[in-house]
Amino acid sequence: MICMVTAISISSIAQSPIDYVPADATFIMRMNPNNLNKKVALDDIRKMDFFQEMLGTMAGGINPMKMEEMMTFLQSPNSEGVDLMADSYAVFDINDERSLFKYIFKISDTEKATAFFKEQQVNPMEDMMGQGVVLKKKGAFDYLDMGTSGRLLWNDQVGIYVSGEVEVEEEEFNFDDFDFEEYEEDEDYDYDEENEEEVEDKESDFEVFEESFADKMAYTDSLNNVMLDNALSELIGSNINSIKQDARFVNDSQKSDFHMWMDYQYIQQMNMDNLPDEAADMGLGIFLDQMMGLYKDTRLSMDLNFVDGAMVSKIKTYMNPQMANLWSSTMDNKMNRRMHKYLKGDDLLGYFSANYSVEKSVEATKTMVYDMMDDIPFVGGMANSAMDIVGIMIDEEALYDLLKGDLVFNMTGLKDVEMEVVDYEYDEDFNRIEKKRMTTQKLPEFTMMMSYGNKDDMMKFVRLGEQFGTLQSNGDYYKIVSEELPMDVFMAMHKGIIFLTNDTDLIQNRLKKGFKRKNRIAKRHCKSIKNNASTFYWNIPATMEAGEEAGLPMDMAGSQITNMTKDTFKEIVYTASKTVENNAMQSTFKFNLGNDEQNALEQFFNYINDLYITMMGGQSM
Repeated sequence: MICMVTAISISSIAQSPIDYVPADATFIMRMNPNNLNKKVALDDIRKMDFFQEMLGTMAGGINPMKMEEMMTFLQSPNSEGVDLMADSYAVFDINDERSLFKYIFKISDTEKATAFFKEQQVNPMEDMMGQGVVLKKKGAFDYLDMGTSGRLLWNDQVGIYVSGEVEVEEEEFNFDDFDFEEYEEDEDYDYDEENEEEVEDKESDFEVFEESFADKMAYTDSLNNVMLDNALSELIGSNINSIKQDARFVNDSQKSDFHMWMDYQYIQQMNMDNLPDEAADMGLGIFLDQMMGLYKDTRLSMDLNFVDGAMVSKIKTYMNPQMANLWSSTMDNKMNRRMHKYLKGDDLLGYFSANYSVEKSVEATKTMVYDMMDDIPFVGGMANSAMDIVGIMIDEEALYDLLKGDLVFNMTGLKDVEMEVVDYEYDEDFNRIEKKRMTTQKLPEFTMMMSYGNKDDMMKFVRLGEQFGTLQSNGDYYKIVSEELPMDVFMAMHKGIIFLTNDTDLIQNRLKKGFKRKNRIAKRHCKSIKNNASTFYWNIPATMEAGEEAGLPMDMAGSQITNMTKDTFKEIVYTASKTVENNAMQSTFKFNLGNDEQNALEQFFNYINDLYITMMGGQSM
């Protein structure tokens, strides 16, 4: 019977790193080297020059007195009983009282790991008697108490390193609180008794400061040690609510090379905390608290996978039903397809697009605000009535028909721009003389387009711009008048599209038919803009070449490095889906590299290694 109870108890002990990852952690990063090793030979990467240099730096930082042993461990951790090829987790648990970090990993050989951990803690200068390190025990774990540096604990399956610090509210010590003066020793200075007493008084003040500062540090250290001991007890307790119970995390992370999981509500709370105190003084405190409720239970899930030719990150934002409904309605909009014929593909540097329904965004936000107001005591009914009156005063239908909510910004190549520059010279009396001259500079060519509804209402704004002198009519288009602009920028309205551009060919000759098909952006870009709520595209080599043409210092490290960069990095593509599934908003970030048939991680590390060798003068280790 005793044997059975013992067996059941042992089997119930968590034996996998994920078992010790709390579901309510602020930030979790899961690493899966085994998954990477199936794609790329990690041993080959470890032999690269830059990697060896990095390992040496890491070894010296971890234990400078035992660099050789630490280098061996970093290159082959399994030889010391630590399996870093298995899943491991970096966990941050942050609140107003303390910040806690945990690294949770797999133990492959308990005896080897125990010997290695103990050996790394031995300081030959302090351990003159060769007594070694005394292990402590906590439940089924052995552990090393490293003071305020943290705790390292392990059993026969799992290793955990814990560190952190307590947020101390006491006022920080400031030298200005003490009446110190700067002294400069002078060989001719006469140190009479009066001066000697003055110096002794100052020294006494400094000793008081040192003692007070030491007391503060000792107090903080004691709090940190208590916090770490408590964290240790919680970590190996039987009531751990593991993240493995969250199917969203498990499904998103199990096939990822790297995966990050974040408490998005905490991030928003940090933003709220950074707002000025005046916000609360104006009575917005309750409203801001209601706003925070919108992010309740919101989690950000991001994976990173290295595939042939690309680094791909899929991002999901898991929301509560209220926020999911809001976002789902705002993305129910169609992109104006007529915009595509005005998107020039020649010398394409990049573009950005967004497509959100103005009407449905406003209506969904109103509903959300009404609900929030209802929950504010003594204010809700009054505020909602006031908003109803504002709604009467504003023609909402006209507002919705002003702009449709779709936007495209396209950047293509460079154009020569004549502009006035000011130089300064000095005469023989050193008086500064201002001299103006005209020069030609190369600046990016861009076009931004938005859809509008009611042309008569839009023209009211145009006429207002003319009256203020910010718009100057040129027949079918307008010139924007501003001394702040480094180039001529034009505005035009044509068949439901507003144009803002510095492309004179487009604004003067192509408003009716657009560019020829062969000169437009590729169909894949048009499809991406049409099918997504927002997109971003950046052509890296073309941008670098444009920078060189414009005279920017793109080759500061030499043309060889510039060419290496252009050959390795191709483009960045970001897309945000128009659909919300299972209360999750999804987007994809893709970093395309030069060789479509070689794994992106291998390409990236080859680039870093070549860069390192080039910077070292071409000398390999």
